[in-house]
Amino acid sequence: MQFKPESFAVVLGVLLLSCCGPPPPPPPPPPSPCVPPSRRVLDLTNVPQERNYTCWAGVTRTIGKYMERPETECALVRRRKSDCTCPSCPDSMEVPEGPCNNGGWPPFEAIGLKAKRTTNEAIPLETLKSEIACHNRPVAFTWNFGGGSGHIMVAFGYDGENIHVANPAPPCAGRSEKIIPYEFYRDGEDGEGAGVNHWDDFYGFEVIQ
Repeated sequence: MQFKPESFAVVLGVLLLSCCGPPPPPPPPPPSPCVPPSRRVLDLTNVPQERNYTCWAGVTRTIGKYMERPETECALVRRRKSDCTCPSCPDSMEVPEGPCNNGGWPPFEAIGLKAKRTTNEAIPLETLKSEIACHNRPVAFTWNFGGGSGHIMVAFGYDGENIHVANPAPPCAGRSEKIIPYEFYRDGEDGEGAGVNHWDDFYGFEVIQ
């Protein structure tokens, strides 16, 4: 029998297809980087603090509610001192300053959240916009008034270089819609740095698995 090269090629092709199958499809292209739009405001509910010095609890609850990790101020306060009383608003404002009514940092891990944190500096405006518009996450930020005193609030939107802020104060009320320029966010609301400095930011919130 005479050998025909073209027959060998056909048989080899059939064997290769039956053995290995068709080549895999090419991988999908990487996702395009997110470009934040000029304006974005998250659908966030401001939860006011219930006592005079518990802005940290109001912010913890505001972000917890948004991230579907709700908690009561009573539970947060009792993590510090288990026998604290928990009167409802407005009676909660009469709780005297002390272990059941004092300042502190927000205990995000206590409600199942983790976050990145700066030290004595604000995140850049572009990072703030990316957190809000590209990742749908609010940012908690603090101002340092000196002497260990400060205040914490939530940035939940922006319009150009203006930042939408949820303020947990005053107690039992809060100011859900406050808009400040980014330079005030970075340097303190008076814009002059007169005794006000930016403290720490909390961003990149994720649920602890």
